[in-house]
Amino acid sequence: MATIVIADDDPDAADLVAYAFEGAGHSVRTVLDGASALRLITQLQPDIAVLDQNMPRMTGSEVASAVRAHSPVLTTRILMITGRSERTMTAPVDRFLSKPVTPRQLTLVVADMLQDPAPGGTAADSPRKEHDDDVR
Repeated sequence: MATIVIADDDPDAADLVAYAFEGAGHSVRTVLDGASALRLITQLQPDIAVLDQNMPRMTGSEVASAVRAHSPVLTTRILMITGRSERTMTAPVDRFLSKPVTPRQLTLVVADMLQDPAPGGTAADSPRKEHDDDVR
């Protein structure tokens, strides 16, 4: 299956997300801050990076921008999970999910992202689903 990096400063939230993906057969690594996320994403070049927006040392948006600027990891798809409305977010990510999210939503969105042949866009410019209303 896929390699997934999860970055969330809430250890319980990170564990919940990891549990959902591990149950779906994915290889998962978690970190608790943005700088560690960027370092791990650059090192592992995962299939998917799941980023919380509000993290210490770098926000999810800052991590996403740095990943997109680093050519070896341009194939990493980025899912941003945020408590803010995705319509107010400007980050170079493939998808947004608004909190709260369920494990089922996460696994369905990631499965859909893995089928997408063109990672590295921005959710605002993408014809891909941008909101969890499409996931049931």
